[in-house]
Amino acid sequence: MEKKNVAIIILAIALVASGIGNIILALPYFEIVPTPRVTLLIGDLSGPHVAEPLDTWDSASNDMFRYMIEGLFKYDLSDPDMPLIPWLAADEGTWLDSTHFQVDLRQNVQFQDGTIMDADDVVFTFTRMLYFLNATGTLPSGTPLMEPAMLYQLPDGVTPIIQSVVADDADTVTFTLNEPYAIFKKILGYPSAFILSDASVPATERATFDDPVVGTGPFRFIRFTAGSEVRYERFNNYWGDNAYFEVVVHALINNPTTRNNAMLTHDIDILFGPIPSLYDIFDDDDSIIYYQRSVEWGGSGLSYAYLGINNHLINSTWRSVISFAYDYDYLVDEIQQGTVDHAASPLAPAFLPGFDQGTLDVPYHNVTRAREYMVSMGFGNMGWTDAQWEAQASSAPFRTFNYSYNLGNAVREPQYPMLIDNLADVGCAVDDAGMSWDDFLLRLYGQVYGFDALELYFVGWGPDYLDPFNMLAPLFSNVSSSNSAQVNDPELEQWFIDVLAETDDVARTAIYEDILTKIVEVIRPHCFGYHSKGNYVHSADLQDRSYNAMGNWWAYPVWRNTTTTAALGLPRGTVGHTVPPWAGTVGP
Repeated sequence: MEKKNVAIIILAIALVASGIGNIILALPYFEIVPTPRVTLLIGDLSGPHVAEPLDTWDSASNDMFRYMIEGLFKYDLSDPDMPLIPWLAADEGTWLDSTHFQVDLRQNVQFQDGTIMDADDVVFTFTRMLYFLNATGTLPSGTPLMEPAMLYQLPDGVTPIIQSVVADDADTVTFTLNEPYAIFKKILGYPSAFILSDASVPATERATFDDPVVGTGPFRFIRFTAGSEVRYERFNNYWGDNAYFEVVVHALINNPTTRNNAMLTHDIDILFGPIPSLYDIFDDDDSIIYYQRSVEWGGSGLSYAYLGINNHLINSTWRSVISFAYDYDYLVDEIQQGTVDHAASPLAPAFLPGFDQGTLDVPYHNVTRAREYMVSMGFGNMGWTDAQWEAQASSAPFRTFNYSYNLGNAVREPQYPMLIDNLADVGCAVDDAGMSWDDFLLRLYGQVYGFDALELYFVGWGPDYLDPFNMLAPLFSNVSSSNSAQVNDPELEQWFIDVLAETDDVARTAIYEDILTKIVEVIRPHCFGYHSKGNYVHSADLQDRSYNAMGNWWAYPVWRNTTTTAALGLPRGTVGHTVPPWAGTVGP
């Protein structure tokens, strides 16, 4: 233990000498006792929000479910193009007509409860989904719908996409849709549609961490201890080759400095949420891999981070003020150290490669334009000096906004002083509404407090499946539970209906271009922040870490090169395979 303390002291001295002055190294002692088995340790920000896959809507919960359960189809996260491939389905499936989709199932697949998957399990899974969508009207009053309900509803926000699922025989099912749905297969690749054992989870009750769902995944859920860890063990009767690691632990380290230094001292193997100012240090360490995914998918990842603006409380003119007062360059170059790309819209360029978003009137940091909008509302004067606008903000602000964020977050928290400066340029003020992560999530979901508890807030959104609809409708449709900005535009709603009925790709793209143009130039519901390039940090002895534009974690293919471990002198001491039989391939 004394040697570890000395190592941390040496690290602190080295960082101070290197001029990294914004990293605070007054750390609580952090140690994970190694186990004698082949273990993967991941430094994570927080644990899963829910135990029920029908309610999964956050990345930590999705990560958990990808360990445990699997879908008929999955996105190949090891391929830069991320194709949707059959997984528990035996093939690509067959459209019998525009509303009937037949799927043959992979045979001899075992659930973690020992039962064999068949068509009845698929029927059970989707019948259970329909119950929690209240498709039959039997959901008890007051029981909430599944959280990502809009993924499985038609644009009216009520009618399920799926009318029914029937077993044609033990190994074949047929989906009947209520209407043609152009992107139906894509939604089957999201964890809420993953297949559950009909013997292990109630049909009309939500799963809990004490009584978790059972699937066919390569790892079994063991426990979730809030503020400490999420633990999994390898499922040794997996239908493909068994995973390399016997145990996977997500060590929950909320403090970003503590978590990043756990990587530098090799207490963990993989780091989630690396601090940008440490990228060069990670890159210079031969025992650590720092990788920035910057070529595939047009240079930007598909995720989108933004300053949300309450469209219900803040009208379009005020939103334009905020959009042009917001300092995007400071966000990208200073807070994120140039490791992200400024977003012109919610869609990364790769989603609509033929559409030049540079032709749009994209808001940028332009104080003059922001002040013009202020003057149009009768506030201030274009002849005022900077000092006069700032004096107004400090003495009698034209308006005061609250800024909500989770305390300790390395991206959200620094924006509070940035916003004070930005909005002082237009005579406005900002109140500090920092809070815990759990309270922040409740506001983002509109739970307990309602969406009006938010005025300004910074958050991200990543694709659940690869179609622009999934980046636009959840954030801007008035029937979406994720529309925390409370956008409500009838023309957008009609376009969302039209685009799902349109099977011609060219015509669909044209509708998406109309949607995007109105969002960027007219509604301005957010300050369009950035698209992440994808920054990955992990131990150099790990192989086949997936670097994908969706930003999804996929543990199954990862293995440890024990030869590399010895060469790097890393403190592992674990034994196991040298190279798994499927190393370098997508999976089984």
